[in-house]
Amino acid sequence: MLLTLVAASLAFAAPSVAARGSWNNWHVHDGSPTVYTDATGLTHRGVSIFPAMFGISSTAYIASPALWAYCTDATDKSLLGPTPVNGNQPLNAGHCQNASSIIHIRANPGSQLPPGWTGLVSGGVTYFFKITAR
Repeated sequence: MLLTLVAASLAFAAPSVAARGSWNNWHVHDGSPTVYTDATGLTHRGVSIFPAMFGISSTAYIASPALWAYCTDATDKSLLGPTPVNGNQPLNAGHCQNASSIIHIRANPGSQLPPGWTGLVSGGVTYFFKITAR
């Protein structure tokens, strides 16, 4: 039983840049003042809306690596340009993760807050998010 518990805890450990061979197509919101991609393929970005999601300051977020949000690049659909592909594409949709949580994100103009999600307005955009424990 103990081995099962240890194996399960390792499976849900915090994302570790050193332990993962490649972070291609991922980025981390670690508060980097300049966007850059490191040798593992991980792109480092500013804090975005994550400190507000956790109800803390940007300074506290940056100082807490366990809170940093690691996201697949597909989450940032806003990078595709100003015109949605089919007229109904959300600005952002996808997931991020940190040491203890899966962070579901969606920003879709004109849509209503889904049940169980929280709304957050940043830069004139309403984001919906739901944080679940890993």
